Amino acid sequence: MQINKTQKSIFLILLRYFLYTISFSILKTIDEDINLITVIFIKYCFSLLLLLPFVLKNNYKVYKTKQTKTFAFMIGLMCITIPFTYYGYKNLPISLCTAISFSAPLFTAIFANRILKEVTNLHFWIFLLLGYIGVIIMIWPIAFDKTKGIASLIVANILASIIIIIKKKLTKTENTHKLMLFPYIGIITVMGITFAFFGTIPSPKGFLCLFIMGLLTLITQYAGNKALSLSNASFLAPFEYSRMLFSIPIGMILFKEHISIKMMLGSFIVIASNYFISRVKLKSNN
Repeated sequence: MQINKTQKSIFLILLRYFLYTISFSILKTIDEDINLITVIFIKYCFSLLLLLPFVLKNNYKVYKTKQTKTFAFMIGLMCITIPFTYYGYKNLPISLCTAISFSAPLFTAIFANRILKEVTNLHFWIFLLLGYIGVIIMIWPIAFDKTKGIASLIVANILASIIIIIKKKLTKTENTHKLMLFPYIGIITVMGITFAFFGTIPSPKGFLCLFIMGLLTLITQYAGNKALSLSNASFLAPFEYSRMLFSIPIGMILFKEHISIKMMLGSFIVIASNYFISRVKLKSNN
């Protein structure tokens, strides 16, 4: 059976979110004396080092771009989004972080509809809203003692949605190599300056954890960028919900997190929503 572009994009985006969850699970195990600036800077340094062999294989002309301002704007957003995201994951239960992150698909779908002019039918919006009913069930009542972490993640989700839209626009003219290399260089430059003043030196265990996170980041970035080049941003956005499948068992097994009945019910609703949205897209492509 031949695999079409939509099926490939589904596989890649699911791979991205699985490895994404693993990466942030590792973040929660890193020693408290390693601050987030150090984590981000060293992790992205490892990612760039792992990417370099692939970069050097290509002709330098592959990396020429006329979208310098767009890349710079996107990198600026990423330098704000990443610390906000890491702060939330470091200080909140991973299952709660995942539930909050489900606000991202709605923002992405709205931005894709308004900015990219992607066509979405009534069924898409019904199932998307159904997914958000599941999200509300999962996080209600809001834990007000965790408001800083929750607010941090919500801001990160809004900015991340804008980044996805920018990436989608860039995929029309720019290759995957540039979409990975330029952000790494920009993030390392900005975080490197900050690291020089506020960074700390990790232990050998810390370096190992950051190396693994760097490797996983490289794979997730590639999978995400490739998926965006194969399908619509609004279609891929709801697959964020699949992370609940990964975060619940990881939270229960590794971090002894309690998963309530309403969390399970909400998860079932968002997964069902995700499934039906994929079916709508697949039928429209046939």
